[in-house]
Amino acid sequence: MIEWGRIRAAVMWVACAVTSALSQALPGGVTGVVYVQGDASAPWVPLPGAAVIVDVAPTDTSSVAAQGLLTVDEQGLHPLIQALNPGEVLRLVSRSSSIHRLQAQSEAGRRVFSLALTIPGLEIAKTLDSPGLITITCAERGHDHEVAYVFVSPHVGWAATDERGLFLIPGVPSGTRSIRTLHPEIGSAMDSVVVTPARAAERDLYLIRPAIPPVKATPENQ
Repeated sequence: MIEWGRIRAAVMWVACAVTSALSQALPGGVTGVVYVQGDASAPWVPLPGAAVIVDVAPTDTSSVAAQGLLTVDEQGLHPLIQALNPGEVLRLVSRSSSIHRLQAQSEAGRRVFSLALTIPGLEIAKTLDSPGLITITCAERGHDHEVAYVFVSPHVGWAATDERGLFLIPGVPSGTRSIRTLHPEIGSAMDSVVVTPARAAERDLYLIRPAIPPVKATPENQ
């Protein structure tokens, strides 16, 4: 029998040791682990592929301008998720010998852009103005595995969680900050964190996976 209690304790101990070491080496940042729980009886487990975003505070005059990068190769789109401020540029680059017809759609179902990466090395830049989560897929047959997400929202820093659920955001201005956790298949949650210049703030974050609705009864399974 699997002893979930011991597994959970071991995972959390390792994660805490890692984050404590990082916090001392990263003054003025935010670090921690994102956990997910399937239901009330399931253990909390680390969640890879989530975005952790530190929102802009009212006292921030501006955020640091940046560019996003999304590459496509034979394995798909990389990275799975990233965050940009409104008005920043997303660079889409082909590292593949195949044609990739990328479609970007907003949460409301509006088409954000549609483009074709036809040759290796081709780069196309798109400015993303409207806040919200953008889903990018490939319309080519057999490319259903190609999916990526870009979250557009004013922020001062962000990071994606690794395979251990660990995130590390450097260079966050001091003060009480709103921090957002986002996973495209699970949902989002808000929290807060106090950042100081002395050492990185440690904040573990938690997402609860939405309950899967029961299968509707049919004549075959009634």
